[in-house]
Order: sequence, then C-alpha cells, then structure tokens
Amino acid sequence: MERLSRGTKLMYAFWVKYRRLCKFFITLSCTCLFVWIGRSLFQHEATQTRFSGSIIGCYRNTNMIPRFVIKNPNRLESETIFDISDVVPEDYWLSFAALTEEGLYFQLIAKEKKEDSSSQVPPIMCLTEEDLRQIPIMWPNTVYDLLPANLYVYPDKFYLIFGSMDYSCPHKVYSIPKEGGEAKEIYDDISMRSFGDDISQKDGAPLQYKDGLICIRQDDSVLVFVNDEGEEPLFPLPIGTANLLKGWYEEGKSILLWSSDPNYAVVVNLQGEVLFELYRSWFLSSSCWDVHGNADNGILFTEASLVDYAYFPGFYALDFFRKERVRHFDSGIYDIRTGNMIPLYWKNQIDPVGWSKVNYDPAFFERLLASAKRNRAAPNVVDKQ
Repeated sequence: MERLSRGTKLMYAFWVKYRRLCKFFITLSCTCLFVWIGRSLFQHEATQTRFSGSIIGCYRNTNMIPRFVIKNPNRLESETIFDISDVVPEDYWLSFAALTEEGLYFQLIAKEKKEDSSSQVPPIMCLTEEDLRQIPIMWPNTVYDLLPANLYVYPDKFYLIFGSMDYSCPHKVYSIPKEGGEAKEIYDDISMRSFGDDISQKDGAPLQYKDGLICIRQDDSVLVFVNDEGEEPLFPLPIGTANLLKGWYEEGKSILLWSSDPNYAVVVNLQGEVLFELYRSWFLSSSCWDVHGNADNGILFTEASLVDYAYFPGFYALDFFRKERVRHFDSGIYDIRTGNMIPLYWKNQIDPVGWSKVNYDPAFFERLLASAKRNRAAPNVVDKQ
C-alpha cells in the first residue's frame, strides 16, 4: 500500500508539473482516434454507393483515331476498349455524341473544307448491332455559313447547335426528327462563350433537360429552358458572384455554379435558390471543376483551374475522411451521396467524354464493335447522301 501510495503521489506530481502537456497529448490522442473512426466509417459508407451507366473517355495522342475506353463506374478495373475506326473515312474524324440502348450516335467532321458548302454540315451517324446508317436531313441554306457545335440525342429527335464565324454572335439550335427529315431552327440566342478562363477550365455549355436544353441567353445572361415549343426563363446569372455554369450537380434537379473571385461553388435549384455551398477557398486556391456527365449518385468531373495553368490546390473539408482525392487536371467521380472522390488517374492520357445512361455491358459493346467491322465499307455512305 505504501508503494502504491508513493506511485500515486509521483503520478500526481507529474500531472501537476506537466498538466498542460498531458492535456495536449490526451486531446491529440482523442482527436486522432475520432478522425480514424470517422475515416473508417466514411470509407465503409462510401463503398456502399452504386452508380448507374458507363463512364466514357477518349485516348489522347492517337492521331484522331476514334478509340475510346468504357469503364464500369462500380468496378473501375473493368473496362472495354472501343475502337470504331473501321467506320470512319480517312478524310473525316469522329465527334462523339451519345451511347444509348439503340447504339452509338456520332458525327463525322471533315478534316478539310469541302468545295460544296452543304458538305460542311457534319452527317449524323448511328451504329447499331445490325448496321451503320446516316440520318437523312434536309438542312436550310442558313446553316451553311455556320459552324456545327454540340449534338444532343433525345428519344424522338436531335438538337444540333451551330455557331457563327463571328464569336460575338449568339449560337442557334436546330431540331431534327430522330428518323430524319427537315431541320428547323428553334432558338437563336444561346451564349456559348466562357465567362472564365477558357484555356484551363470549361463553363457555359447547355444542359440537356427533359425534351430541351437549359442554356444562357446571350442578351442578358439569363438561364433559360428552350425546346420546340419556345423559351422559359429560369433565373439570371450570377448568383452572388457565381457566374460559371459548370453543369448538373444532381441531374434534372440542381445545377453547379462556380465563382472565380472569390473562389467558391454553390449548388442551386432550377429557380436559382442556393441549396448549399459545395466549396470555398480560404487561401489562394484556383481549384474548380469541369463537369463532363452525371448518373445516379455521381458526377464525372475534372479538377481544373480558374487561372490558366497556374494551379494552386484547394482543400475540401472531407479530405480528412477521404481515402484519396482527385488531383489537379485529373478526372474522377464525385459521390454526391457521401461526398467521396474516386480518382480515375487519366491525367495526360485520357480525356473524359461523358457518362452514358447505358449500364456497363461488355457483350453489348462487343456486338457494336462486330457491327463496326461488318460495316467497315460503310464510310461510303457519307458520299451517297
């Protein structure tokens, strides 16, 4: 008892002498334990998220060869190399549009300017399991002096955006029946110009929504919904100082807007009401996102920069709990259910193309590739139309 009493006295004396140091180490140990438990629970919960669809990327430095990689978002090691160079003529290159349950829709862009102005409008092609066909379209003469841009695929139609040679002029939208027919201009006041640095980040691209597009009106920077029936104003930009339209946060429900000065990001509903702040830089960060596609629970994005390529990494609150995060100028998946990030490690090798609604099905992709080989002479169809 005397020894115990002496030991207790020594411990008490040590505590009195080094009280502050002991409190510091106890607090530090509790904090580390809390973070470790939090990280374990967070990462376990993140593994429960399931995504729909398939992620599509395009290989760089392949001399414009239409060679894509299709990944399973739930098992990134599962992938299919999708090379359809068989159906692309030598004097054309492919502009990817959409992978649907029907097949692959794409455009063929002439590498050199044609003498016939009507040949400048890129044909819309559809590769199915059975064949390759060109959508027959009757274009008005007004499009021949315009530059084709984005193509959007719907169940019953296409929307193709055209821009003027004069970049200060607004873009136009043409509607085309799915099986072909007459192309009609439905809107002529879209702004496609970037409000931010257009070298190191992207903003302002129209968003596909229901049977139309959500886009920025050129005259007054109001976000509007346009379809074959007309125009419906949604809300004006900016919201606060956030004027960079990045894309969907949750597709069909909320939109991601970014501000360059100060650097922060907000998620708003379709009425322009701020739902929450996704990111805020407190110290010299130039981080921002480029959104390439969405699916249930997920966003395909690139960690870009607001200031040319002078990148200053930012810090996210959940970085304490994430196993890893997407590095600058690389691409990855953002899990909107948990806030987790899943890097794809595509930097300098693969450019993200989009997130297809078609669930990952290697057998379906192989059937499309087999169809491409059977139709390898089909590029002549471009000259027949």
